[in-house]
Amino acid sequence: MSGSDVFAWLLLLGLPATLTLVLGWVLRIRPAELIGAAVTATGVSFVYLLVLLWYIFEVVGVS
Repeated sequence: MSGSDVFAWLLLLGLPATLTLVLGWVLRIRPAELIGAAVTATGVSFVYLLVLLWYIFEVVGVS
């Protein structure tokens, strides 16, 4: 895995949190709720990526 691959994965994981923070700032959501929403968005995207990787390597059979 090259450095650009790692950067792409980190960007993909951080994108939902960033969008949540920007949307919360625009809608003027309280900071504590906003941080909780951003952490939840990051966790959900991380689980989604794990399931996607499992599907690619186990079900599809890419090696």
